[in-house]
Amino acid sequence: MAMKKKSIKKNQDSVFERLHQAFTNGTFRGICGEAKIWLIEKKLDAKICGAGYNSNQFHTRNRELIPELLQTGFLWEKGQSKYDTKGYTSFGARQVMFALKDENNNVVNFCSVDMNTGKHSFLNVEGIYPGYPAGKTTRLFLVVSVMDAATILCSGVLKEYDAVMAIGSQELKEMHQEAIKRLPHLKDVYHIISLKSLYQ
Repeated sequence: MAMKKKSIKKNQDSVFERLHQAFTNGTFRGICGEAKIWLIEKKLDAKICGAGYNSNQFHTRNRELIPELLQTGFLWEKGQSKYDTKGYTSFGARQVMFALKDENNNVVNFCSVDMNTGKHSFLNVEGIYPGYPAGKTTRLFLVVSVMDAATILCSGVLKEYDAVMAIGSQELKEMHQEAIKRLPHLKDVYHIISLKSLYQ
């Protein structure tokens, strides 16, 4: 039974990595002009903050992955569509996507940001955006939202041994506490309440 769980987790990592690649490729290739304009308006560089766009078409081009996508909760059935015999829709459809990563830098979760409302939604409760801080980090900036973290990443204010971490609330969760404990050279921690005024 343990082997089966390990296999499922490995497959999930693989499909999430492929999703992230598809989302970011779409942004760079100009597939969605709306998302590119939105990123420019928010002063975000997709290559720096890892932003992507979910066109809701990944499953139509990778039908062999539909069972895995359903299992992870990323995809679910939704009646009929002009693209599928069975209609499907996906988490964060036609929204800007950010990947959350685990301690091994694997993509384990996604945050979708609605371009109209700015609402953040998460696929699951795993992972940290933009990732676990590097071991050489000396200054750490804690922010609430993924957009706050992306804004700092793209602002140019971070120095060589600085890092930023979105914590999702005003309080640190266990995984954030563990991430901080892994930083032997950490000297300063700054908790920033909100940067909404910079990108609204």
